[in-house]
Amino acid sequence: MNNVATVDGRTVVFVSHNMAVVQHLCQRAILLKGGKIAYDGVPDAAISQHLSDAVSGGRVDLEGWPDRITSGEARITAMEWDDGHNGTSIMFGGDLRIIMHIHFKTSVTNPIFGVIIHDATGVPISNAQSIHVGLQPGTVFDQLVVEAYFPKLTLYPGRYLLSPWITDSALRRDIDFPRMCSVLDVHPAPAAEWGDLKLNQEWGKVHIPSQWGVRRAC
Repeated sequence: MNNVATVDGRTVVFVSHNMAVVQHLCQRAILLKGGKIAYDGVPDAAISQHLSDAVSGGRVDLEGWPDRITSGEARITAMEWDDGHNGTSIMFGGDLRIIMHIHFKTSVTNPIFGVIIHDATGVPISNAQSIHVGLQPGTVFDQLVVEAYFPKLTLYPGRYLLSPWITDSALRRDIDFPRMCSVLDVHPAPAAEWGDLKLNQEWGKVHIPSQWGVRRAC
């Protein structure tokens, strides 16, 4: 992309939801909302304005969420998250429960449910899917509640964004996909439980537990 963009007299229009790539490649960014220009200027400001639409708190109403891909067969009407015990403060190393409220307008057989966790710039970190645990809900219609549980979440303390989605298991096409709609804040855990980890998002996003030792060389 850089090579193409440096050709004299050539303008490259790059369309993407990957904010990190936009930030890296572009000198100018245009943010569209509802088919109209909401911002035209430097990429950092455009990205901040775009991501600011995400809703903070444990519940977001998605019935009218504009930034989505949908086939019209179903709609994720709301999403909730908590710590597994109805608390909305997620601690490092604690549990995360995500609940999706879905209205199926037509019958769909064995849809796949999922949620993408993005970092604060919109870069996907993880894409959890119901098919990973073999869930086959059969033929579904009308109202449905889907719950996902993430035990011992080890995301570095910081701000993340959530994108719930539904796909067709046979055709693997999007049924409904409201993008980066909810803010998830992960807070540091008490030092007594996890030690003084001093986790810094500059050096990573996910903590991987490890064991260390020292021995004398032979």
